Amino acid sequence: MTIDSFSIAQVLVERIEAYYPAGAHFLLSELRGWRAGVVATLTGSGVLQPAAHAEAVVCPGCDWQCHKRVSVRKMAAAPVPVAYISCDEEPDHGAIFIDVRDRVQYRATLSDLSGFIAKLLKLGPPRASASGATLFLGSMGGRHGVREVSIALDAGRVHIRIGRQSLPLVEVLSCDRETFAIDKKRIYQLAHRKLASETSSRSDRSRQQRRSREIIARNRAIFHEAKRQREATGESWSRIAATLAIWPLALTNTGRKLSAARVRRIISDLLRLERE
Repeated sequence: MTIDSFSIAQVLVERIEAYYPAGAHFLLSELRGWRAGVVATLTGSGVLQPAAHAEAVVCPGCDWQCHKRVSVRKMAAAPVPVAYISCDEEPDHGAIFIDVRDRVQYRATLSDLSGFIAKLLKLGPPRASASGATLFLGSMGGRHGVREVSIALDAGRVHIRIGRQSLPLVEVLSCDRETFAIDKKRIYQLAHRKLASETSSRSDRSRQQRRSREIIARNRAIFHEAKRQREATGESWSRIAATLAIWPLALTNTGRKLSAARVRRIISDLLRLERE
């Protein structure tokens, strides 16, 4: 019976998760239930690679479904070795012969799967971290900057990471008819998300810019009042600065009063700009 496409992706990823750091194995008899095009894609891309024949298989002798070690013998009457299972359970079926091809199996690793994902996203080749549990595939441009793309084992599950965003690989990996596909729309959505630090940084810049505008507006108000008093009274700039220093006009945004010397510098700076 052919299993559905999503289940193939799920079985592949979950088997790798279960056996990591060792490779996950798939018997040829199991792969016969997968879509032929999918198996061809996975073997052709190197995700599934030939492995040593299985030493134990599920015994087909009865409905007990025992997992038993396989014995292989060369017999003079047979042109190829004969594989069989010796039943040592209660049914006592004796020697149960199996097809040698039922021992053929393929192997898949996190590294091989990551290389395949890198090709689907046009990235790679993967670079392994020191522990080997994270494989870096390269960088992807997002709306708010470049994001590092990686495949990582996190709490026993394989995740795809885009920058600081992450989700289980099984949520974006699937079969598209006879071939494997990755949901690039969701991948790019993660790449385009803002990072918390970027949001905070932008917020900080906004506050700084607002504060700068408030200071400029305050200084101009001080300067305009100083010029008005100069024209009305003819007093020195220093005396005018001392007077304005006690006015609410000279308060900072935290409510602290500017010193007379500070008010005098503000007037001097704006007078110089006005002359220039």
